[in-house]
Amino acid sequence: MNIDGIDIDRIVREIVNRLRDEIAVLPTAEFVLDARVVTMEEVRGKLEGVQQLKLRSHAIVTPSVRDELSDRNITLVRAPAE
Repeated sequence: MNIDGIDIDRIVREIVNRLRDEIAVLPTAEFVLDARVVTMEEVRGKLEGVQQLKLRSHAIVTPSVRDELSDRNITLVRAPAE
């Protein structure tokens, strides 16, 4: 079997396209925070690439954190009560 440069380019493009499709369906990035009160100080610098913030069932979330989550389209998820 003889593969030339054009075939290699075509194969590489096909692999890259398949990988892009797989990456597009990866599960959402989740950040779990075990704090009773969630302030901006708790989340500062930790929300890049996050799509879900998972908290204790009874955690208190400050309004500024709620605004930040909304601005970043991050979903707030609460763990089931224990």
